[in-house]
Amino acid sequence: MDNIKKSLESLLTAMREAGIVSIVADYGGYGDNWDGIGSLTAIDRDKKNVDKVPLSVQRAAEDFVVEVVDTYHAGFEN
Repeated sequence: MDNIKKSLESLLTAMREAGIVSIVADYGGYGDNWDGIGSLTAIDRDKKNVDKVPLSVQRAAEDFVVEVVDTYHAGFEN
């Protein structure tokens, strides 16, 4: 759980620095073949889509998703 909290804090910090208030991450891959986040949609403070999500947010989102999946659904890829 500590890893989830740390990765969430990193994600929220990256989002705040980029002016992003909301993100949606889609599953990348098919079935049980995880290929990372398929797509990442971000909304800014003006409720507009962010055309280019900063790499810092992309990486932090990927880290957070991996931590959550590993914690609550370990072995999902099997």
